[in-house]
Amino acid sequence: MWTKEYKEKKFYWGSKPEVGLKEVLKYAPKGIALDIGAAEGRNSIFLAKNGFRVEATDKVKEGLKKCKKLAEKYNLPIKTRLADIRKLELEKNKYL
Repeated sequence: MWTKEYKEKKFYWGSKPEVGLKEVLKYAPKGIALDIGAAEGRNSIFLAKNGFRVEATDKVKEGLKKCKKLAEKYNLPIKTRLADIRKLELEKNKYL
């Protein structure tokens, strides 16, 4: 699921971040943000452009490819990781 949609040239979810994310940035200290279910990276890109180091994870390779390509294009600090969130092991106290 989602492989076909993410292979398309356009971004399935659009390029703007989630509505509430801008509001959250007012209160969040800078650091490492974890974007679980990052898809094509719209939230990851937004976070990185606003001073966060981002780890973007998703179980669909094609979406993460788009995210990585944008991160490289804009020279943004985003690491991508192909993973199923149900099996994701997280380092304690690493993320915001």
